[in-house]
Amino acid sequence: MTRFLFRLMPALVAAFAVLNVAARALGTLQPPHPALAGFTEGCEGQPPPCWYGIVPGVTTAGEAGQIAERHFVRRSVIEGFPLAFNSPEISGLTFIGFNYDISLIVKHIILYFDEQVYLGDVLGVVGEPDEVQLFDRLNKARLIYQYPGGVIGLDTGRDINNLNPRKRGSLYLTLSVESSGGAAKVFSWAGFQNEAYYCEQDHTLVFCE
Repeated sequence: MTRFLFRLMPALVAAFAVLNVAARALGTLQPPHPALAGFTEGCEGQPPPCWYGIVPGVTTAGEAGQIAERHFVRRSVIEGFPLAFNSPEISGLTFIGFNYDISLIVKHIILYFDEQVYLGDVLGVVGEPDEVQLFDRLNKARLIYQYPGGVIGLDTGRDINNLNPRKRGSLYLTLSVESSGGAAKVFSWAGFQNEAYYCEQDHTLVFCE
C-alpha cells in the first residue's frame, strides 16, 4: 500500500498544480466591481486618466454633469465640490465630486469608495501604480499613476503596515491634470510593502525612529 501511494504521489502533485493554475485563471476572469465600471465604460480611445469618458483638462463641467447624470443622482453643492453626485444604484461608490477651473474645464474627479470595494479591486482595473507617496507623519500612503495627460492618486487611508489587496474602506481616488504630493516622500512602486521596507529605503521617516 505504501509503495502504491509513493507511485501515486507525482500524479496527485500534478493534479493539485493543475487545479491551482485553474483557480488562478478563474480568479482573473472575475468581472470587475460595478463601482469601478467608469474606468472602462466610455473611455475607449480616450487618454488616461479617464472616467466614463470624462477626461480632466479636456472635458467641460457641463459635459461632465451630463455624463454623470446618466449614472448618478446630482446632490446639492457642498464646500469644495461645485458639482457633486451620489451613487444610490451602484454599491461601493458613495460620492462623486468634480472641481473645475475658471474656464469651466474639469480639473479633478474625486471618487469615494466604501468597504465593499477592496484595494485589490481597484488595482485589478487601473493596474499597478508607478510610485508611492508616503505621508509618514500621518502614517498614510497614496498610490500614484502617472500619464502624459494627467495623474491618478489613490489614497489608502492610515496604517501603512496594512497596505495590501484586501484593504478596504477609506479609499478615494483623484483623477487630475497634475499631482499634489505636498510634503510626501516618494518611492518607486515595489509591490505591497510594510514600514520596515520603507525604513530601509529612508531611515529618516518618522515611523522609523
